[in-house]
Amino acid sequence: MSGSSGGGGGGIVDDDQVACHLLKFETRITSPNAAVIGSLTVGKQLIVQVAAGSAAQEIQVLTPEGRQIVGGLLHNRAQRLRECLLAQTRYKATVRSINNGQVYVFVEPT
Repeated sequence: MSGSSGGGGGGIVDDDQVACHLLKFETRITSPNAAVIGSLTVGKQLIVQVAAGSAAQEIQVLTPEGRQIVGGLLHNRAQRLRECLLAQTRYKATVRSINNGQVYVFVEPT
């Protein structure tokens, strides 16, 4: 019996092949800054960038007006997002929900 490769997802592409202008996903902000979370509202757009001076090239989420750190981003697409950010593609994170200190955002190119 010959088997199939399984994948059957139709149109799913490896993350390293997703064009930067098409990279979009929903995720949770990691290590949220409690002092900043209180000022967030659903629909608020945040800045996504590689942390300045970070040897690990961590991805940070910042408020646009005060550039305060909201937290970080970890996702299975984080490596591709980092590559795209370093290649000068700009991204925003729109707050989708806030629940008990957990902030969920939708990340997409600007």
